[in-house]
Amino acid sequence: MKKKVLILFYNQFGYHTDSYMYAKYTDKDIFDLHYCCFDMGLTKIEMPLITVKYIPLSSNRVKSYLLFFIASKKYIVKEKFDLIFHIDANFTLFIRILNLFSPMVLDIRSGDLSDNQYILWYRNKLITISSRFYRKISVISKSLSKELKLNLQKTTLLPLGGELQLFNPKQFESIKLLYIGSLNNRNVEQTIIGFSYFKLKNPNIEISYDIIGFGSESIEKELENTIVRYKMSGFIKFHGRKKYPDIVAFLDDCNVGVVYIPQKRYYDFQPSTKLYESLLAGMPVIATNTLENRQSLIKDCGVLCEDNPISFSKALEIIIQKKGNYNSQKIKQSYLESDWRYIVDNIWTPFILEAIKALNP
Repeated sequence: MKKKVLILFYNQFGYHTDSYMYAKYTDKDIFDLHYCCFDMGLTKIEMPLITVKYIPLSSNRVKSYLLFFIASKKYIVKEKFDLIFHIDANFTLFIRILNLFSPMVLDIRSGDLSDNQYILWYRNKLITISSRFYRKISVISKSLSKELKLNLQKTTLLPLGGELQLFNPKQFESIKLLYIGSLNNRNVEQTIIGFSYFKLKNPNIEISYDIIGFGSESIEKELENTIVRYKMSGFIKFHGRKKYPDIVAFLDDCNVGVVYIPQKRYYDFQPSTKLYESLLAGMPVIATNTLENRQSLIKDCGVLCEDNPISFSKALEIIIQKKGNYNSQKIKQSYLESDWRYIVDNIWTPFILEAIKALNP
C-alpha cells in the first residue's frame, strides 16, 4: 500500500524549488503525495499524481494565517497522513502544537537572514526550540545544523541540488554569464558594476550577461538603472521573473553561472540552488566566497570572489584566462550526487520511509 505523505508549506506549489523537486522525482508507486499551501495568485502548476490543497491568501496577513492553520488542520485530520513533511517557516511551533499527535517531521531550509543581530538570534532560537517538538528533523547543511544547535541524533542532512541537464558540451569562445534567483538582499547591482569595469579594460572580449529574477519594485528599478548608468544596456539584459521551462533555455545558451550571495555570516550556512543548477548544466561559476560555496566548489569548476565589484571584475579575468581548461562534461560528472533525482532517491525517500516507521507505532 502506498504511503500517504503531505508536504506542508506556505509557498504555492511549484514556486519553491526543493519541495517541487521532491514531488517531481518521488516514486509515485511508493508515495501518495499531497501538498498544502497558500494560493498566492500565481499561475497554478500541475503535476500528475500530486494532490495540491490550496488555501486562499487574503490581504489581511493575520486572517490568512488563521485560515491556513484551520484549513490545514482539517485537511490533516480528514486525510490521515502517514507522515507530514513540515517545512519550517513562520509559526512553525504553533502548527506543530496544533497537530501535536500527528506524525510530523521538521525540514529546515534556512536560518534567519536578518541584519539585526537581536532579531536573528531570537528567530534562530525559535527554530531551535521548535525542533525539540519533532522526533525527526532534516536540515539543508551541516553548518546550519551546528549554528542552530540541532540534536544530531535525530537530524538528517537533506542537501540542495540541481537538475542534471543533457545539453551539448559548452563552448567558451565567447562568455555568456547567467544569474538566476532572488534579487532582494543580494546586491546583484555590484556584479553589473564589476562587469562594466571588466568591459572597460577589455573592450574587445565578447561577453554578455543575462539576469533572471525578481525582487521588490525598488530593487528591480535600481538594477535597471545601474545597467543604464554604466552604459551596459548592449551587454546586460534583465529579464525579470521567468517560468522554469524558459530558464532551461537560458541554462542551455549561457556558459558561466553567477552565484552572488553577500558575505554575511548568516549566508555562510546557506547553500545555493543556483550553484548546483549551473554546475549540473555544465557551467563553471563565479561564486562569492561564503563558507558553503567554498566547501561546494571543486577546483576547475569555477572561481570564488569577494562581494564587491572589483573582485567580481577580477574573477571575470580569471574565467577568461582559464576558459580553455573548462570541460562542461567533467563539471557535470563532478556533481552527479547533487542531482535532484539522486537526492530524492537516496536521501529524501529513505528519510521519509524511516520517519513513517518510527512515528507510526
